[in-house]
Amino acid sequence: MAEAIETTKDATIDLPDDGEVIAGFMDNVTDCVYFKDREHRYVRVNAATARHAGCGPEEMIGRTDAQLLPGEQAEQAWQEEESVLASGQALRSIVRGLSCPTGVIPLVSVTKVPWRDRGGAIRGIIGITRDLSGLDVAAGNDQALGQIEAVLYRILAVSVRDAPLEDKLGEALRIVLAIPWLPLQTRGAILLAEPGTRSLRLVCQHDLPEDVARRCSRVPFGRCLCGRAAESRDVVFAAHADERHDRGDDEEPPHDHAHYCVPLLSRGVLVGVVALYLPAGHEARPEEFAFLRALGDALAGVVERSRAGEEAGRARQLQQVLADILLLSIKPIALREQLEQILDRVLSVEWLSLQAKGCIFLVDAATGTLLLEAQRGLHSALLEACARVPFGRCLCGRAAESGEVVFRSAVDHDHEIGYPGILPHGHYCVPIQSDGELLGVLNCYVRAATVRSPEVDGFLTSAAATIGGVVRRRRAEEALVRLATVDTVTGLPNRALCDDRLRHALAQARRYGRLLAVLFLDLDGFKAVNDARGHDVGDALLQAVGQRLAGQLRESDTVARLGGDEFAVVLTEVSAPGDAERVAERLLAAVSRPYTIGDGEHRVGVSIGIGLYPAHGTEPGALVRCADQAMYEAKRAGKGRIAVFRPPPPVD
Repeated sequence: MAEAIETTKDATIDLPDDGEVIAGFMDNVTDCVYFKDREHRYVRVNAATARHAGCGPEEMIGRTDAQLLPGEQAEQAWQEEESVLASGQALRSIVRGLSCPTGVIPLVSVTKVPWRDRGGAIRGIIGITRDLSGLDVAAGNDQALGQIEAVLYRILAVSVRDAPLEDKLGEALRIVLAIPWLPLQTRGAILLAEPGTRSLRLVCQHDLPEDVARRCSRVPFGRCLCGRAAESRDVVFAAHADERHDRGDDEEPPHDHAHYCVPLLSRGVLVGVVALYLPAGHEARPEEFAFLRALGDALAGVVERSRAGEEAGRARQLQQVLADILLLSIKPIALREQLEQILDRVLSVEWLSLQAKGCIFLVDAATGTLLLEAQRGLHSALLEACARVPFGRCLCGRAAESGEVVFRSAVDHDHEIGYPGILPHGHYCVPIQSDGELLGVLNCYVRAATVRSPEVDGFLTSAAATIGGVVRRRRAEEALVRLATVDTVTGLPNRALCDDRLRHALAQARRYGRLLAVLFLDLDGFKAVNDARGHDVGDALLQAVGQRLAGQLRESDTVARLGGDEFAVVLTEVSAPGDAERVAERLLAAVSRPYTIGDGEHRVGVSIGIGLYPAHGTEPGALVRCADQAMYEAKRAGKGRIAVFRPPPPVD
């Protein structure tokens, strides 16, 4: 049954011990791939293996070939695997008439290599079985089959290495061009199908003339031999440089040569084309077509497995970026700083091919506009022009209005905000949403002529959704802080926040030897207005009083509503005791002016008591009590007055 078994000492496939990469490799290969432990039990199989076994992948786990295959075949597999486990060397065989529950496969190759852990110890074996039935090779010519299989095997080994796709394809092309039994020239190229277009892109080549490489950098389907192979999904052969070599009228005729242009197909889907040069007049043979079709499948596997690995890597990177964003969200820093660091993290993802510039807008619900909250690398002219962007204006405004990603590959008429000398570029403008609510827009720059990528769309949309969660959380936290520290009627600090600021101000005053004053204010006549006109007018009057008080103070000072019609003022860095009285006089005058609320005019007065640090107390509670007592002295003196705390005379 195994008519040509050969052991190759240098044959090894170095699969990384990474679950996602292995899964990507196995799920995107048409060969049967399986992992067995040292007891020959299946521990991982791909869909192709399970299909040939006539059961589901989960049904194979933990079972051996003795439970799945005919006795002689199971015994042969056991002996081969024991040899691999004992020697640590790979084993390859050509098998004719392989029996399986789904039927008999006329011709297969079986490769078994050691499965090693990170320390180099053998954990079991990795098996790869390939159907060679389509190769038209004379029966019994196992040497030819071995040579063909060796090429396909080397390409398979290339496909699972940790390298960029273009490097893998370049190495695979060199392997193909070095085939001794096919009279290839040293020239060749691999072109990949561009997603979303009907064109091929040159990704690697060997020994092509510069003008040919330039002309073939993009090839539409149906044009020249490569485009025809892409269009037909079949091998195209030309014995000479005939009229099918489309070229412009001004181009020199190429040196005569023959061509094989082979489509790379994965499950019937075109992945790309490999172009191989041969001497002019070459006579094509049926077995060459059969091999080249298998070669096309193998090269398609390189592409698919590499892309699967890249996709797994991108998924891991996305998860890491989202985790980093969440970690940034709990740092005790301002929201703007958080967004700047999040923007840095997003722009640093290499495979996105973003420029090192972008910004984050947040929605100002009161005006229906976008406010520039964080930016990196923006031109100075944009900092002012984009400080506030209406919905519907420029690309970011369009993304906000539509709620959908807006992409542009160039500066076009929709770029309504610009500046002289603006450089060519493109954009991804991604709405930031949370629970259906638009919170802002993530704006990222890309190079001009960048092709829109669904992967980049998905990545940025996920990042924007996570940013939306961060913004919503911070706003919820800020709302809770406001409820705990801000008076809901006036918007001024409440008693708790006033006490906190007073403690901080006293600590500073003690440290630097400064004076400090606390003013206690109680409105005169407020109850009469509130009782006569109702709480709505009363609340509006309190708001107006608070605004007038704040308008008379420095940013370093604090005005707070303590409750009812009582207010407190903390004056920091007082130069002399008289300064506090002068400020109190300004406050009294400001509060006493008439108020127009609705269709009526109202008047209230205010009585003010003053407590001074350190003369009247050194602790927050003591200073507030002194100011409160002084305020009552002002009330007793006739209201609308100012009184400084006077310590009681000493008791004899």
